[in-house]
Amino acid sequence: MEGPDPDYREVAFEVSVWVQDWEFVAPGHPVNSERYSAVAHVGPSDGFVEMGPYDCVCDNDVLGRGWVDIEWRPDRTVQIRLRMRLHEGPHPEDDFRSAESGWKTIDPGKTKSFSKWLRVNHQDKVEVWVKATNNVDQS
Repeated sequence: MEGPDPDYREVAFEVSVWVQDWEFVAPGHPVNSERYSAVAHVGPSDGFVEMGPYDCVCDNDVLGRGWVDIEWRPDRTVQIRLRMRLHEGPHPEDDFRSAESGWKTIDPGKTKSFSKWLRVNHQDKVEVWVKATNNVDQS
């Protein structure tokens, strides 16, 4: 029996989405966060995966959404990018602003953490954080 093909990668990751709803003339500003865990499989025949959306609603007033894009590289590294939206209401069809991080490279067997945030009009804010590990795909 053969072992797993080392060209195929399993990317295990955790994602956190943090949202702050700025309340004008209020003593406090509501905050909420959601955590997710997932696994993506990439390789020569399926070199790009989009994971998400990962959602977090704050104070039933603001929706933060995050996505994790994963790209396979021939040198067995993977690249990861975060994308996010901050909606002006609690629903995906509400108006939104968006942002994305640059691509980050993760070497085989290594773990990397990074985040990206977006603030709208110096008020509402979303931050997406990811911790990802690049493993040999065992499936």
